[in-house]
Amino acid sequence: MHLVNRSLRLAAIIAVAAAAVMGTAVTGASASTTAPARTAAHAVTAHTVKSPASTPKKTEVPAAPSGCNNYNLCEYNAGNGGNLCFQTRNNENWPGACAGHNEGEYNRASRAVYMYSQTGYAGCDYLLYSGHYLLYNSKDHFQGPDAPCRTETLEHKLHSSKFV
Repeated sequence: MHLVNRSLRLAAIIAVAAAAVMGTAVTGASASTTAPARTAAHAVTAHTVKSPASTPKKTEVPAAPSGCNNYNLCEYNAGNGGNLCFQTRNNENWPGACAGHNEGEYNRASRAVYMYSQTGYAGCDYLLYSGHYLLYNSKDHFQGPDAPCRTETLEHKLHSSKFV
């Protein structure tokens, strides 16, 4: 019996609230002189905010090459970090097996490093910042010091490096 009374009270409250909303809508419509008369009352419905159907995809960054120790510049003889040839913490001319055979580099040092097209830190150069890497030297060009250098790719043309 208690549940029946509760249900009846709830139905009465809903009916009174609906009548109040309808009365407000009718009163508001008739009080307006500029709004056209409406033939039917509108129901008030709460709408939930929908999340987007799909989330935008993040641009995937290729993983850094493996095998390179902290604080080193590493040189790879195969693209995408394959065939680690040497790694160094010092300014130096590159070993013969690696110089002129380069396909990618990874700078895990705490400083940037200039890589040069000639031994003795000369020729065309490329500045590789700390924490950055190159995966395919055939797609990367020298940055300077002049215009002819900027048309040359790094692939098979690096011979020395100097930290700055």
